[in-house]
Amino acid sequence: MKYILLGAGVIVLLFSLRNLTLIEQRDNHSITQEIRQNVRLLLYGIPLIGALAFIPYQVWVITGKSEDWDGMFIMGGTAITAIILSYFIYYKRKLKFN
Repeated sequence: MKYILLGAGVIVLLFSLRNLTLIEQRDNHSITQEIRQNVRLLLYGIPLIGALAFIPYQVWVITGKSEDWDGMFIMGGTAITAIILSYFIYYKRKLKFN
């Protein structure tokens, strides 16, 4: 079950990144379209931030919930890795659409 939750977190992260890049490429011709685009970006940003917080926690749970320094290193390393990979994936998808 723990691995399924981790996989679900990764899928939510990828889905949010994909939709963010798709929404950003649309052209807006009015202020209302711009407002709708910004609201959609915010709504897809919420699961993105949630996934970036959930993935390190789930890796920490999978590795045994250590409450010492090694647990902090596991969560910190996983968080940094997830953030860097998110930027990389976002950048690659952004280049693909431009």
